Amino acid sequence: MVYLQKFLELFNKTSEHDGAVVVCPDGDTYEFGNAQTDDPLMLFIKDMQMTHMFARESVAGLEKSYIHGYWDCNNIPRFLSLLTSLGQQRRTQPLKKFFTSPAELAKQRGFLEDARRAESLSLEFYAAWLDPSLCHGIAQFRHQRKDPLYIAQQRRLQADLAFLQQQHAISVLDTHGAWGAFAEKACLHHDVSTSTLTSQHAEFCKSRLENIPFPVNYQIKTSSYTHGRHKAFDAAVGILPQLTHKKHWQRYIEYIQQHIADHGVVILQCVFDDVLDQAELNLLLTRKKLRIIHQEHINMDAAKTYRYWLNTFSANMQQLRTHGFSDAFLRQWKYYLSEMAFYFSHDQLQARHLFLEKI
Repeated sequence: MVYLQKFLELFNKTSEHDGAVVVCPDGDTYEFGNAQTDDPLMLFIKDMQMTHMFARESVAGLEKSYIHGYWDCNNIPRFLSLLTSLGQQRRTQPLKKFFTSPAELAKQRGFLEDARRAESLSLEFYAAWLDPSLCHGIAQFRHQRKDPLYIAQQRRLQADLAFLQQQHAISVLDTHGAWGAFAEKACLHHDVSTSTLTSQHAEFCKSRLENIPFPVNYQIKTSSYTHGRHKAFDAAVGILPQLTHKKHWQRYIEYIQQHIADHGVVILQCVFDDVLDQAELNLLLTRKKLRIIHQEHINMDAAKTYRYWLNTFSANMQQLRTHGFSDAFLRQWKYYLSEMAFYFSHDQLQARHLFLEKI
């Protein structure tokens, strides 16, 4: 009971939120702020171990207790935002968390079967929450418009392709092809070489491009971007390359610099945090003779993209359970998507869309 009272005191310390309702396992209900609003924050404590774990480990305890199913919430990003306003939500190296897949955490936490299933059913798993085109990057939304995610993703693709055409790029290197959403559009006007990290990605990309009803020029390989013979491309595109340390950036930019012809261009969608900031990247780009033509700050787009993914994932959790995924593994993914939406909306992560030129 002591832990519960301390936890409830957090809600009493602020009047900034629109309203919150906390429901305990025994049915006791506590209302805070304007709880009669149309969309109050609803927190359901299913096991009082949740308050114990939060008292002991703060943010880490909150995540662990959620994975165990000790609590639920109708809007986890808003709940994390409330804790931030109270000085409770702190995490070091959010960039590392951003690039750490819950499938990798599942291996560490004993969910080996779920991790293996996620690898073997990779397409089915990601199709349950990405948009129909299987874009894996940050979409481009119109201000104060409620665009469907698919439309926003296509808007981002078309904007990038328009830039490549303005630069008269013929050959394009796609360093992170994933499921081939970019390659499918780009190969209609460019010669595309795309790199994927798994054979399943490569097979899906190949099938996707083979279904185009007229001849297109493309190459698909399954390898890291650190491998391959040097070839001069007119342009390179990197959508969210996994760069968490300065040395990763150095290797990636070196690779780009080697594979781009003089006056070639680069489109780079990337994420930073307070530890790895853009100032360091700018110095690296200058040394490698790459200059920024234009850049867009896309944090709000990133937060909205992750909220879409979170909502779709939540709606399809039961479908994923039928594939054999455990509830703990799925809750781990739901919390991860919620946390990323929170990070971007509160600038703990910085998303950028960069347009570069090799000089």
